[in-house]
Amino acid sequence: MTDVTAEHAPERTAARSAFDAAAMAARVAKRRAAEWRFQAYGIAAISFGLFCVLMLFGVIISKVTIGRSFGIAPANRGVVARGPYNIVRHPIYAGYLLTHGAALVAYPSVWNVIVVVGGDIALVLRALAEERVLIADREYQAYCGRVAWHLVPGVF
Repeated sequence: MTDVTAEHAPERTAARSAFDAAAMAARVAKRRAAEWRFQAYGIAAISFGLFCVLMLFGVIISKVTIGRSFGIAPANRGVVARGPYNIVRHPIYAGYLLTHGAALVAYPSVWNVIVVVGGDIALVLRALAEERVLIADREYQAYCGRVAWHLVPGVF
């Protein structure tokens, strides 16, 4: 009587080796995909972080530039027309809006959209209220003639 197991052992070993190789290739591919995904998320996170730092730096520079003219309630504390105020009329609010937009891209959810859109509408209304107070000043009217954009150049 012949031993069937002994005859087919090389085939089972070859099949088993092929299966093991395929399984190992799948594990390596899965690990590599996870590493690539992590690297892509890492690059996006670093880019988002740098963008937010840049916007924060812009807001700080805007607040330093506006100096004592900064206030909670809209009032005419003098017209500031230097630094970032040569680009847009409300660079602090512009920095907030851009950072909020970046946060929505990074953390999209219905709740975040509702909160950010609500807050940003309040910022825009505040900027327009400030302009209603300042528009009576001739210096501010001349400033508006030089700086056309309220918040985002080319948009608003």
